[in-house]
Order: sequence, then structure tokens, then C-alpha cells
Amino acid sequence: MIRMEVMCFLILFFIATMFFSAKRVKSKIHNTFSLLLVTAIINIILDIITVYIVYNIDSVPILYTNIIHRLFFITMEIVFFLIYRYIIMLVEDESHDHIKVSCFSTIILAIFLICLCILPIYYAETVNGCYSYGPSTDVLHFSCAIYIIMFAITLIKHRKCIHFKKRFSICIALGIELIVSFYQLARPWSLISGMGITLIVFALYMTLESPDSLLIEQLREEKVKVEKATRAKSSFVSNMSHEIRTPMNAIVGMTDILLRSELTTQQKGYLYNIKNSGNALLAIINDILDFSKIESGKMELVEDNYEPMSMLSDLGMIILNRIGEKPIELIFDIDKELPRKLYGDVNRVRQIIINLMNNAAKFTEEGYVQLTIRVKWLSEQEVELFVSVKDSGQGIREEDLVKLFGAFQQVDAKKNRNKEGTGLGLAICSQLVDLMGGSIDVKSEYGTGSEFYFTIKQKVVEKRAAAELKIGEGRKELPAISGLFQSRYILENVKQLAEEYGCTFMQEDDIDWKGENGTSVYPDYFVVDEIIYESCTELLAKMQEKGVTICILQNPMRYNFHNVNAKVLNKPLYSLGFCRLLNHEELIVEDTEKKQNYFTAPEAKILIVDDNEMNLKVAVGLLEPLKMKIDTAESGMRAIEMIQEKKHYHAVFMDHMMPVMDGVETTRRIRSILGEYYRNLPIIALTANVLTDAQEEFREAGMNDFVAKPIEFQKMCEVLRKWLPEQLLQELNSAEIAMRVQAEQDTQEDLPSIEGIDIAEGIKNSGSKELFVSLLGDFYKLIDMKSSKMKKCLADGLLRDYTIEVHALKNTARMIGAMKLSEWCYRLEQMGNVENKEILEEETPGMLELYQSYKAVLKPYGLAQEQEKREASIEEMVALLTTIKEATDNFDLDAVDDTSKELEKCQLPQDCIPLMEELRAYVADVAMEDILTTVDKMLQIVQK
Repeated sequence: MIRMEVMCFLILFFIATMFFSAKRVKSKIHNTFSLLLVTAIINIILDIITVYIVYNIDSVPILYTNIIHRLFFITMEIVFFLIYRYIIMLVEDESHDHIKVSCFSTIILAIFLICLCILPIYYAETVNGCYSYGPSTDVLHFSCAIYIIMFAITLIKHRKCIHFKKRFSICIALGIELIVSFYQLARPWSLISGMGITLIVFALYMTLESPDSLLIEQLREEKVKVEKATRAKSSFVSNMSHEIRTPMNAIVGMTDILLRSELTTQQKGYLYNIKNSGNALLAIINDILDFSKIESGKMELVEDNYEPMSMLSDLGMIILNRIGEKPIELIFDIDKELPRKLYGDVNRVRQIIINLMNNAAKFTEEGYVQLTIRVKWLSEQEVELFVSVKDSGQGIREEDLVKLFGAFQQVDAKKNRNKEGTGLGLAICSQLVDLMGGSIDVKSEYGTGSEFYFTIKQKVVEKRAAAELKIGEGRKELPAISGLFQSRYILENVKQLAEEYGCTFMQEDDIDWKGENGTSVYPDYFVVDEIIYESCTELLAKMQEKGVTICILQNPMRYNFHNVNAKVLNKPLYSLGFCRLLNHEELIVEDTEKKQNYFTAPEAKILIVDDNEMNLKVAVGLLEPLKMKIDTAESGMRAIEMIQEKKHYHAVFMDHMMPVMDGVETTRRIRSILGEYYRNLPIIALTANVLTDAQEEFREAGMNDFVAKPIEFQKMCEVLRKWLPEQLLQELNSAEIAMRVQAEQDTQEDLPSIEGIDIAEGIKNSGSKELFVSLLGDFYKLIDMKSSKMKKCLADGLLRDYTIEVHALKNTARMIGAMKLSEWCYRLEQMGNVENKEILEEETPGMLELYQSYKAVLKPYGLAQEQEKREASIEEMVALLTTIKEATDNFDLDAVDDTSKELEKCQLPQDCIPLMEELRAYVADVAMEDILTTVDKMLQIVQK
């Protein structure tokens, strides 16, 4: 038996040598294992001595025997305790939770140690061997059982958040202790407790504390650093995207404003092109941001119903714009069986095609770029799309093909040094196609051209073909088509379309104008390319005399023909345009986005939650045309109370950043309330954080959607259409639509001129001129109070509160068109998020100076707003102030809030106006003492 204990000692001594000789971080876990290792070695030494004493009980004084045994029991008890603490620390390190059991386990240890010191120990000699027993031994066995139970509870409770390796180590330790304990109880003379402790320490060392495990831990730490660097990179890209999005939003927004005015069809066409291209650029900016998500595996598809032909119409304009003045023909070869509606992530499909076609246009100097889409029916509900982008460009060397789909790769660098691009496009395409369960590949011949193609599966929503000829309607036979084209690519394109739809394509030699064969033979439609239109006017005039329909095929980015005697078709000509021509349907440019706006919902009940009064006013003003029943709440807590009281809201718009309880926490609390209503209530985030991981945080909290700030009426309508019950929506008729359009146009007339304010941006963000002017007055009134609050937060080191305040100012400044102030606040918000107090202290004074400068230019609006308030008698004002005071004394916060709002509607003495602003702030902050002091000051002024 002694030999076994000596062997255990040598094993522990070897482990201790290896452990203490290795360089490692001195953490709490390391210190605990160090103490465990030393205690286990001492316990083994005492174990060797006790085994010797038990077998020589007659020759050793009983006092020495008892002292050695008690020390052995005490060290064993401490070993159990340290093993338990070591396991607890492993769990805490992995789950990042503090497990509040240290006090309890320490008390248990103290009780057991006292018992081991005072309870008697007895010794037995049997034929099988000698051993100790009695109350002290029983306490040791009992404590061992307690620790085993605590091991098991800890493991079960935290199993999901513990790494497999650590969970495996804990299970080994638990298993060894169980086996040794049961064996020791069954055969008390075996004396194998020392071996059990040795095996547990050995298992923990080999799995967690060996030099190899240390290396793994170091690699893990390096991984954390890399992830941190990746997050920093994502943050940088996000910030850069914000800077790009700001002018792009202005471009798209101003285009929207122009589209509301009276324009010619030609001018509207140009503006739609600008808008489509601007939106495409915004989408590309967002897609670049998504590359970080692709790297981290966080990219998600957002699938919905879509019309592929609408997507193709946008693609044509974007790629024609990309081609510019190059002598390149854009050809679309679209399967005539392409379904009218599909289900998938149209934005991602569109992004892939745009990337491939942009590359084709970029690396092709002349010839053609062709988009081909073929449909393979897999079932009644699913199709496989084969999408190909082919060009006549420079091609790719065979050895370079393997590099194409890597990130930041651009092949043939010497030849392409003047070609712009990051090399991300094809990498993103490849990842997105993989995400959709498809495949992507390339064929190329150097110097001749390339073909990139991919396949993806999409669900079918509406099986009917997106483009089809109308048969019947007085048409006896399909028409004959002919034409003149400078490009053979266009000729083949038109010829193929005619053949696919069963029409006759007539070559020039087939046309008999003079009737030499007895009957004149000429086509029904004659298509002429824009480039040669001017050179064949006589021929076209002759055709028109014969009743032939002349069609001019134009590139809308270069030409804009107006000919009452001809049909004008836009390139690229594909199935949709071809069928509309033959069906005598006009190809009307439609603003499909605006259709989202043309409804009302009088029975819909909406709650808007925002701590900023201006934001609430804007949201309510923007939604006014929808005639909904709207309530507002200025805090998360108040929102929860209103939702629980009324239980009738159809949707909630929830501000993201609010003091005390932000939108995410408020949503979590709403979702935690029992009941189907709270679980299914649509909650939409109002946020400026649309380009960060905040969206994932929204989803995890239970939010259904988000609307970006500054709030746009169009986006609000889209979200409401998505989440409101369909029976609540009432579509507008044509007369009502005309009235709304006229109202939108009237909004832009007679704009005031204000220094430092972008009027058009302010009105766009506010929704109406009247609301914009009202917001200017609100903005003016808050300048002093908000400035003081930000100064105080920064001086007191309350960086979280400071960041919330500057975030709110960023939004309200942008709302009224104070773009320079908004952008400055954005920078300070970023610094506040990373708690860079040095930069905040350096830049805040300049920002506040700019903020204060708006007092002079906005003062007339603030005074005008005061004059519009109703007159109130001294008695009424005193009564309202007294009510606020009494409600404050009784802690009736709702009465304080309601009465304050009533007081704000009154014309107050000039000296009371700044005090009213302070009172509003104190009520929002629930600063009871300050409320009472301010009310007393106002009472003194009113009663003079």
C-alpha cells in the first residue's frame, strides 16, 4: 500500500515540477490550481505516514497517531474544497457569470474542519487490512458526498455555456471521485483516497493545465485579439459607410422632392435614372459592409416575394450607366417562361448580377455584355435559375481562374492597373451564391471574352409567365418583325425574340415593297437602331405610308427620342418590352415605391416610444396622412405601462437609445410578459444604427423590424404595410392619390431661408413645412437646457448619459437640416461609445459653440411659437403650478407630467419661459427637488 502512495507522490511531484517551470499568466485559476497541487502533495505525504502508522499502531503513541490522522483528514478536506473552487472558476471563466456560492462553500469547509479537529477517530485491525473509522471519518465521507453533489449541480446548471474540453475535464474529476468514494466505502481497508486525488489532479493537469493546454489557451487569447481587430475594422467600415451614405441620402432625397413637382416625361425619366443609380450605390455600400459579416458567418438572407422583371428593369439602367460611352451593346436574353413572382432574397440576387455585369462592363472595351437567364422547373413550387453574364472583353488567363473568387484579388494587375475596384466583388458573389445553396463558376478564353454563371433555386409564388403575348383580341396571326441594326448583336437579339414568340422575322430581302410578286409584302413592325435612325428617314417614311409601325431602339442613357410617328423602345430589349410592344401596351415608368404610401388606416392603433419630444412630434406628423390612432410614450417604463393598460396596439415604434431603459431592454420586458398579445405584438426599432450589429441585437430582443433615423415617410409606410393586419389598410382611389401628391408638392413652395439650415432636408425629414417650422421653435427652446446637461454629464464623467444626449442632438439637428451640427455630434457619439473622454473634452466646447449659434437665427421661430399658445389668466397659471407642486409632494408622477404639458400650452411671462424649459427637463429626469424649486420660482414671477 505504501508503494502505491509513494508512486502517487512521485506523479504529483512530477506534475508540480512541469507546472511551476512553465511560463504562464498568474490568474486566479492558476493560483487555485497551484494551491491544489501543493495541498495534494502534502496530503499524499501525510497519507504515506498514516498508512505506516495504521499498520504499526502498537508502536506509535496514540497522540501522534491522532494528530497525523487529523492533519491528513484536514488536508483532504481542503483538497476537495480547492477542486470545487477550481471547477467553479472554470465555469465562471467560460460563462462570464459570477457564481455566488463562495460564501456557502467556505462555511461548509469551516464546519467540516472544526468537526475533523474535535470528533474522535478509531482504528480497526482486520484480516484484510487496517484502517481508521468513527465520527471523524464519517464527516470526511459526508463532506466528500456534499462536494460531489455540488460538482454535479454546477455541471448540470452551466453545461450549455461550458466549453466541451472543460466540461469533459469536470466529468472526469467527478467520475474518478465517485468511483474512489464508493470503492473506499465498500472496502474501507483499501486506503485508495490518495490515488483518487492523484488521478483527479493528473486529469485536470493533462486536459487544462499542461504546457500544450497553455499553448491552446494562448491561441485562444490571440483569437480574441483577432476578433477584436475584426470588430474594429467593421466599426471603421461602418463609420466610413455613414460618411458615404450621408451625401447619397441627400441625392436620393432631393430626387424624391423633385419627382413630386411638375415635370416633363423626359425630366422624370432622367430623375428615375438618378434615383435608381443612387439606390444601387447605397445597396453596394451596404454590401461592402456585409463582407465583414460574410467573413464571420453572420450573413443572413432576407427572403420575400419579388417580381424578377422589375429587378431586370433596374439592372438595365444601372449597367447602361456603367457602360457609358463605350461602344458596347447590352443584351438581355431572358427565358420567356420566367415566372411572374418568385420568393427569395431579391437584393442579394440583384447584387450578384450587378457585380458580375459591372465587371463585364469594366473589362470590355467594345462588343457586348450579355445577361442570360434560363429557368429549369424542379417542381410546381420551385425553379432553378441559371444566370449567365457573358462578354467580349479581354478574358482571363487559365492560371488566373483559381484566384478569381478570393477576397481582394485582381488578376492581370499590370494590364488592369487603371481599372478601379477593391477585388471584393467576386468573393462576395461566391459567398452569397453558396449561402443560397447554389454554385458559381467561370469560363474564359484570354483575349476573347469571359462567361460567369451561377445557379440558384427559388420558390415560385406566381407560376404565370412574366411576359406573354395576348392571343385573341382580334389578332388573326402573329405579326412579322424586321429591322435595321448597326450591331449584329442587336440583330441576333431581336431575331431570337421573334422566333421564341412564334413571330416571323423578315430579312431585308424578304420585303417586297413594289408588289412584284402580285402582293406587297412588308412587316408589321420595323425596329431601327438609334445609331442609324437619322440615316434612313426616307425609308422609314415609306414604311409608315404602308402602315408599318416604326420602333426606335434607344439607349436611354445617351438618347431620348420624341417621335409621334414611332414607338420608342429602351435598350436592352428583352421579353417584357417585346411583349408590351406587340400587345400595344405602353411601357410606363412607374414609381412602385410610392404606391406603398397610398393608403390610410383609420382603425389602426399605434404607439410611438421616444424620450425626445421633437422625435415624437416628427413621427406623429409624418404619419398624419395615414389617419391612424397614435399614442406616444416618452420612456420605456411608460410604454410598458400603456401596453399593459390598453392591450390594443397593432404596432409599436420603439426608439433604440433612451436613458434609464433603452428600447432593447424595454422590448425584452414586453416579450417576457405572459400572454400571446405581448409575444406577437409587432415592435419596430427606431434607430440610427442600421449598419452595425445592432440589428442582430434587435432581433435577439424580440424586435420585428427597424426604421432608420432620420425617419422617412416612405419607409414607415413600407413597414406598416408589412406588419399591420391587411383588413386595417384602406387603399386610396385616384382622386385621393392626386390630392396627396398635390399636398406633397405644395409643401415645397415658399420655403424660408435660414442660415446654417438645409431647408429641403429639414422639410423632407419633418414631412411638412408646418411641422418643420414648429420643430425649429422646439429646437430653439431646448438649446440652453441641452447644452447645460451635456456640459454637466461630461464634467461628472457620466459618459453614457453624455453619449445618449449627443446621440439625441445628432438626430434632432439632422431633423431640422442642421447638417454640420449633426455630423459633429455623430463624431462625438462615436467617441462617447468608446469612452474617449480626452477627445470629448477637446471637441465638445466647439460643438456647443456651434449649437448655441443657432439661438440667434431660430429665435423668431421660438417667439412665434410662444405667441401661438393660448392666453391664460394668472389664477389658471397659479392653479397649474400649485397642482404640479402638490403632485410632486405626493410622488404622483403621471399628474406632474400631465399638468406640465397643460402648462406648456399657456402663454407664460417672458421670465418664466427659460424656467419652463428647465421644468420640462426636471420632469423627464424625475428630479423631484429641482421640480419643487423651479415651480416656486415660477410662482413668484407669476404672482408679481
